[in-house]
Formats: sequence, structure tokens, C-alpha cells
Amino acid sequence: MPTAVALLALLLAITALVVALRPQLTQRRRAQRGDGLPDDVLGLRQEVAALRAEAAGALRHLSVVRYDAFGDMGVR
Repeated sequence: MPTAVALLALLLAITALVVALRPQLTQRRRAQRGDGLPDDVLGLRQEVAALRAEAAGALRHLSVVRYDAFGDMGVR
């Protein structure tokens, strides 16, 4: 009798564990496939990629020019 109760408790514990982990496994599979993401997110990713490509060449040929507005004043 005690063995039957122990086996029943073990079976119940395994079932509860599977039921508890099922949503997490489903979310992982969806994340790996890209399913479940709203269309907005995919559109935003494309837009960010386009902006990065555009900004890659935005700052070119930069230099620093020293400007002294009052060159004739001050200590020499």
C-alpha cells in the first residue's frame, strides 16, 4: 500500500512539473522561430537596420580647427 501511494505521488509531481514548464517551453520555441512577435516589432527591426546602414557613413572627414577669437590679447 505505501508503495502505491508513493508511486501515485511521484506521478502527480511529474505531471505538475510538466504542466508548469509547458508555457515556458512554448515561449522559447516561439522566440526561436520568431513567432508570436507583433508585426510592429519586425517592422521596427527593419527600420533600425536601415537607420544603422544610413548612419554608418554620416560622419566622415571630420577635423578639429583651433579658433582663437582674441589672438592679439593675453599673455605671450
